[in-house]
Amino acid sequence: MIAGWDNTGPHLYYVDSDGSRLEGTLFSVGSGSTFAYGVLDAENVCEYNFEEGIKVARKAIFHAAHRDAYSGGSVNGTTYHLFIV
Repeated sequence: MIAGWDNTGPHLYYVDSDGSRLEGTLFSVGSGSTFAYGVLDAENVCEYNFEEGIKVARKAIFHAAHRDAYSGGSVNGTTYHLFIV
């Protein structure tokens, strides 16, 4: 994912390994992303405030790591956020 700001405002892109680019407001990447998307879609994350959004993001990461065989079943990392006002 690439996030940035130019004279037209903020932008968030998903860039695939073949160079394809897709602009959007919410992305999940990696082998567990389908599980994370399930949580993000069910929770309507775009309507939450900052604190609620972080909780849902962590829940999505937990479910992705728990359900995806390639993720190892645990999370060792940090949740990053980009707040666009």
